[in-house]
This record gives sequence, structure tokens and C-alpha cells, in this order.
Amino acid sequence: YLRLWILPLHQSLQYDLALSSGWLSPPSTLFAGLGLLGLAGVLTLSRLHLPWTFAGAGLAAFAILPSCLVPLVDPLAEYRMYLPSAGLALAVAPGLLGLGRIPAGRGAVLVLAALGILASIGRAGAWRSETGLWQEALRHAPRKVMANANLATLYRKRATACREAGALASSRAIE
Repeated sequence: YLRLWILPLHQSLQYDLALSSGWLSPPSTLFAGLGLLGLAGVLTLSRLHLPWTFAGAGLAAFAILPSCLVPLVDPLAEYRMYLPSAGLALAVAPGLLGLGRIPAGRGAVLVLAALGILASIGRAGAWRSETGLWQEALRHAPRKVMANANLATLYRKRATACREAGALASSRAIE
């Protein structure tokens, strides 16, 4: 989740994620644990001097915990990142505002904003149609049942609509 927030590339409704069976299997489990410890550290250090950072990091931690502690069928889902993202944005806002006051920092903030805009524009293309969205999900997670089933359902609906349109055209031709 943290990688999706920091570098929101290759997002999808479904992810083909290897489930953790220990701290080093897969290696990302260790990094996720360290990320949670880092978030706890930010909470501890910021609680008195940076109340907005504390509130944002607290919201992110509270919102992401169910996905980290509860066994889920799909442990990684883009929609589970919405509320934690609001908390993380609240947590980093004071730092970005401070960085924006420094002349060299303004450029860094503008580059970050431009990269975020470009990533959002690229992601928006997948949301143009329901079929396109599930096709993209299938590209990212070809072994996921939900992506396959939803795409098959959409294809079946489309085929039915095509048959109905053909029958309607035939009936008009008869009249």
C-alpha cells in the first residue's frame, strides 16, 4: 500500500499478490513491517509538535490496520487505499508547505505535483468503460477469479445486447 501511495503506478482493481508466509517470504513483508514501525515512529515523534502530521498518520494507521491484520481474500485492493491516502496526505501536508517556502523546494513540490497529475491522467483511461477497467485488472492479475468472472459477465451481456439488436433489426425489416 505504501508503494502505491508514494509511487501510484500500475494501479489496478485486482493485484496478483503473493501471500506472506513469514517475515522474509516474500521480502516485501519485511518492508511492510518496517513501514508500519516507521508510521508508529512518526506518530510518536509528531504527537506534540506536529498535530496535523500526528492526526494524518493516525488516520492512515487506523484505516490500514484491518488490511494488515485481518485475513482477506484479496489482501491488496486499490479501494482500500482511499481513506489511508487522506490521512497520509494530511500527514505530509505540513512538510510540503514548509518545503514550498524554500525556493529550491518549490521546484520539488511542482515536480511531485506534475508527476501525480501525469499518473492520474494515465489511470483515468482505464475508467472510461467497465470493460476496459476489468481488462486492465485482468492484465495485472490474470489468476484472479473476480477479474475473470466480471469480464466474462460483461462479454455475455454485450453478446446478448448484440443478439437483441439483430433481432430488432430483423423484426423492423419484416414490417
